[in-house]
Amino acid sequence: AYEVRERFAVRPGSFYPAPRVMSAVVELEPRVPAEEPALRALFNDLVRAAFRSRRKTLWNNLQAWPAAVRYGPERLRAALAAAGIDPGCRGEELGPEALARLARRLASEDL
Repeated sequence: AYEVRERFAVRPGSFYPAPRVMSAVVELEPRVPAEEPALRALFNDLVRAAFRSRRKTLWNNLQAWPAAVRYGPERLRAALAAAGIDPGCRGEELGPEALARLARRLASEDL
């Protein structure tokens, strides 16, 4: 759900007691902005649906997704095509960017 960027390392001596590992300060940038709560909720729901059954294809997982009724199969196929996603792939084959694109397409009225 976030783009993660390492900003700088923090040495063990900066903590008490000192850990035996290096630490880092990271910046987290949401892939779906917090200003769009409906889109963020859709993205989170879509990620859960894509990974619901690991051995199933994305299309089969989306068919079992409760929100699929709201979109319908035609709109789901159109959103997958517009996002450049093969419905026959598995959720693990997709990066978070692809799922964010799919969520934006489903939320869009242009399909």
